[in-house]
Amino acid sequence: MLRKSVAGRYFTLEIFECARKTIQLAASLGFENVTVENFTHYRNPDSIRAVVQHGSLVKPLALKSFRLDFTTTRADFLDLIDLWDSQGCYAVFHTSETLKFKATDLAPTARYRALDNFGWNLELYVPDSASDGRALIVSPTQLL
Repeated sequence: MLRKSVAGRYFTLEIFECARKTIQLAASLGFENVTVENFTHYRNPDSIRAVVQHGSLVKPLALKSFRLDFTTTRADFLDLIDLWDSQGCYAVFHTSETLKFKATDLAPTARYRALDNFGWNLELYVPDSASDGRALIVSPTQLL
């Protein structure tokens, strides 16, 4: 485990082969709203159904691949812990209803300063099973 701070205000834990229970504990301490970015369910693209709606016309789509950014609740995020553990994810826990920008488009220091405007307390990067296995937990609160 590696601890460090970013810009002296944001505290990070980098954990090699981070246990599922550690991710679950960190997520349980996060704020109620969760934004997940760059989600792709590459192991089971049939698990999401999509439709195109134009007026009263509704047409189902057969997804081949996708990449989604979405907001959910902490409880729903925790319900999907097995998915995050097997496939990985990037998530920010915050008090605002939604983030008005894509956090992963910004460099870390700029990202954290922008997140300060949305009442965040946890950034969680969970690697997928094919990566180097380094989870990253970041918070503006050293006690987290």
